[in-house]
Amino acid sequence: MRELKNVISRIAILSPDPVIDAGFLESILPVRKTPLVRNAPEAGPGDTDERRIQRAKEAIQSANADLVHLALEITGGKRKEAADLIGVSRNTFYRMMKKHELL
Repeated sequence: MRELKNVISRIAILSPDPVIDAGFLESILPVRKTPLVRNAPEAGPGDTDERRIQRAKEAIQSANADLVHLALEITGGKRKEAADLIGVSRNTFYRMMKKHELL
């Protein structure tokens, strides 16, 4: 959400006209050359869309747990520093720790 606000603010500041058109947006925004979904689980034989989504959600949870572990390792267990390192509030970091049974 914060990134979206920053992009909108940037567009508003840089726009020479009060009306923002597609041409201006194309000139200011980077062109995405990679697909929106990277490393998405491919459909296997008999796989449903729901199962692919479930596998992607599990991968996200695993990555979040790894992120918490790594941040704590890098900061020597200092939770506030670990939260700052990954860019979340201390409360959010505590919730992440609890969710991944690290508390």
